[in-house]
Amino acid sequence: MEIIEEQTNAYTVHSRQQNDSNQKIERIEEQKEKSNNLKSHKSTSKPKPNLTEECEYGYFKIKPMNKCRKWLNCKQIKQSVTILQKIGGGIGKEAFITKLEDDNVTLVMLKTRLGRLKDEWITDRVEEGLENLIHFQTSPYVNKLAGFCRNGSETVILSENCAKYGDLESFVESKFFTALELNQRFQMVMDVIKGFVELHNDDIGPRVHCDLHETKQALGQYLVTDELKVVLNDIDEIPIHDPSKNKIARCRYLQGCKTSAFLAPEQQYTYEYCKSKWKSSYPGMKRATPKSDVWKIPDMAEEVLKLSTNHKELKEKLAQVYAHCREIDESKRWSSNQVSIAFEQIYDQYFNNNVL
Repeated sequence: MEIIEEQTNAYTVHSRQQNDSNQKIERIEEQKEKSNNLKSHKSTSKPKPNLTEECEYGYFKIKPMNKCRKWLNCKQIKQSVTILQKIGGGIGKEAFITKLEDDNVTLVMLKTRLGRLKDEWITDRVEEGLENLIHFQTSPYVNKLAGFCRNGSETVILSENCAKYGDLESFVESKFFTALELNQRFQMVMDVIKGFVELHNDDIGPRVHCDLHETKQALGQYLVTDELKVVLNDIDEIPIHDPSKNKIARCRYLQGCKTSAFLAPEQQYTYEYCKSKWKSSYPGMKRATPKSDVWKIPDMAEEVLKLSTNHKELKEKLAQVYAHCREIDESKRWSSNQVSIAFEQIYDQYFNNNVL
């Protein structure tokens, strides 16, 4: 099998299938521009196609629940959800393990940090993260939403608890990971790539994941479910890149103008250049496209696959794909759709045909 020769026909078929299966309806009302680039979206969602197999859009079912129920609202969260323990957080949110008493199920609660409620950039970012999570609930490659509440500047989000395995960064260093077969690790990489496909083919415009800065940190943006599926979790910063509609995605420089070889060429900058652009409350922006995400796939894949010298032929096939991901010229760089097709072809050859 020659991946390069098969790509054109396979990509045409895949694109047609992608369009048929991803018929999401319009549900966004654009609001004011945030931080010179980020835009907030208010949901006007209607029932969507069920791509997650279990529940209709607007409903959730998490083990050990026996039936689907509507996303929890403010009143239900206040009456039925008990905080058990704090498990961490980030710049704008705190994370807690909670218990939904009605169904005896644990969930993760994300709340805007109380100390940041007057910081408009933070509250807007958390709110946008919720809107993105709502929007992508038709996708099996995004963490399940269980409910949400907006109370002034504070946003509360309830989602599936993936504490058993945690985020992908931690998982690849765990004893659970060492017990996996290579085909399972390969499937996890395919989940990551398909998550990019979802973002890059969104119905309201191609998205760019702006919160992927270094290999391990990038893996930390994904969760591993109890079924060993990899799902996107932190999607606060996924701006639209659609030049035809005058929407240009721009990603923030890293804190302290730190540089990173993980970033695509078009995202690179020097420390001196970053400092010259840095302003109070506005750390500068660097243009990015969906192809900027594709550049990062090889490093993320290698961190999960951890191939040995015994996998020489497989490594050679992947090297062909990686070369297309690492084209300096964005116009020649493969799309995430093409990378996904290539990985599926390799998986079929090596694992379904028992080559390895």
